[in-house]
Amino acid sequence: MNRGLDDIFAIQDEIARNIVVELQVKLVRGQGSRLNATGTNNIEAWSLCLRAGPLVESHVRENAMTAKKMLTKALELDKDYSAAWVLLGWIYWEEDAWGWSNENEDSLQLAQEAAEKSLCADPNYPDTYTLLGTIQRSKRNYVQYLEMNKKAFELAPNDAGVVALLGNALVISGKVKDGLRKIYKALRLCPYPPHWFFGILGFALHLNNENEHAISVLKKAVEREPNSHLARVWLTSALFEVGEYNEANEIAETILAIEPDFSVESWSKEFDAELVARVCANLTGAGLPE
Repeated sequence: MNRGLDDIFAIQDEIARNIVVELQVKLVRGQGSRLNATGTNNIEAWSLCLRAGPLVESHVRENAMTAKKMLTKALELDKDYSAAWVLLGWIYWEEDAWGWSNENEDSLQLAQEAAEKSLCADPNYPDTYTLLGTIQRSKRNYVQYLEMNKKAFELAPNDAGVVALLGNALVISGKVKDGLRKIYKALRLCPYPPHWFFGILGFALHLNNENEHAISVLKKAVEREPNSHLARVWLTSALFEVGEYNEANEIAETILAIEPDFSVESWSKEFDAELVARVCANLTGAGLPE
């Protein structure tokens, strides 16, 4: 009798998961949502990963720490769950990129190790390659950065997140117009995009000297995630460039309230110096510390 009840509950869990996954496929990330769900048979691990994803994508330090606990638990339940390893790797990457690491912790190396564990578990999971590429970007290996994102796109050409990150990689590699085309494609694939889609679109528009459009898009990104500093950085630069100095100064003050240790030098280490030279000048002009 108990075995029968267990089977019924397992079937109910699977049906519920399939419904959530298909809604995500249609509304959120496209095919990538299905790939995420098929990486584990453990419903609890999948549920933890599902809840951690938006926290990681918020790019807010406190959210990332909460997500880290969830993902650690998910990996205790299923150590071969690629999606969980990748999300954990993104947290480690952010810790390095935004200065969230403990002084004794090599977060970029931990991100690399998480990506390698994901790769061992599933060599065809596309998000692993976007993470590996971004780690290479942090090491200033821009050719490998773009190649890894192209590999992810080959594996999942209809995954909105993968397409958006390829667009971002093209922009950062100096192919701004090509990158914009990919970001617009990602937005078409994703009717209800996360705020960071608007962040990278605004960044690309700003670099393409479309500042009025960039400002509108970046304000939308800030509205979607008011506790993150990232879109505000590009917004500060774009506003300063069009002469909206008072508003640029106000947003710069908000950035420092969110990230008191922010400096233009540490922020810009993730980019080619020539690509963001004018952005750095705008940021210091708006009052952010060098």
